[in-house]
Amino acid sequence: MRFASLATGELLASGEYHYFENGEQRNIVEPWSLYSGGDADDMLAVSQRRVEEAGIVIDVAVEMTQGLCRRAHFSWSQAGSRGGAATEAVYTFDGGALSALTIDGRETGAAQGFDYFFPLMRVFTGPLLAHLARRSSASVLVPWIKDPSNLELLFTADLSERSVEDVGRLRAEGGNVQMLEYNGGQYEQAASCVLREGNWLQAYSWRKNPTSSWEVRLVSPVPRMACPDFTVV
Repeated sequence: MRFASLATGELLASGEYHYFENGEQRNIVEPWSLYSGGDADDMLAVSQRRVEEAGIVIDVAVEMTQGLCRRAHFSWSQAGSRGGAATEAVYTFDGGALSALTIDGRETGAAQGFDYFFPLMRVFTGPLLAHLARRSSASVLVPWIKDPSNLELLFTADLSERSVEDVGRLRAEGGNVQMLEYNGGQYEQAASCVLREGNWLQAYSWRKNPTSSWEVRLVSPVPRMACPDFTVV
């Protein structure tokens, strides 16, 4: 993973999400790792999404300091695009706001007035869903990746209103399972989510179009530790 060199502490947990379309596994994988930081409330999360058929690689690293998300690093590259050069962005947070955003070395407009930050990858989804389940809706800041060919907008700060509906709970081996419907963002229909104890995202499914249904599954064991919350700045 591109940002693995940022890790200086102990490996705390790791895993992998796989993607399925209409029940068939696609060649898209999303490994992640969590590392301890210098102090008890410091942590680093590193993840990578590889879309093999399209030659796309997205890398993310998020730094937590004193229990709050302070900095997030993003990289997007695609074989044959821009000579294979990556687009990179760094989000810096201070005082509950996005204090600085740099994309390919250029400073762009910051953002205020949001409730949570979502750093794109599935490992960050569970804590966000848990926050949204406790309120009617919230404004969520997400780096923009809807059309990566639009380099003027790639990784810019995008705000959207999102909400969650609790649709049931089940008792399963290893702990309780919470079933949620996730609304907002780029999907017209709600996404169905399965949340395990400790706020780990077990599965996430959505309909891309009338003939294409997608699901993301955590294929590695659910860690015993709670999922760290990188969504609060």
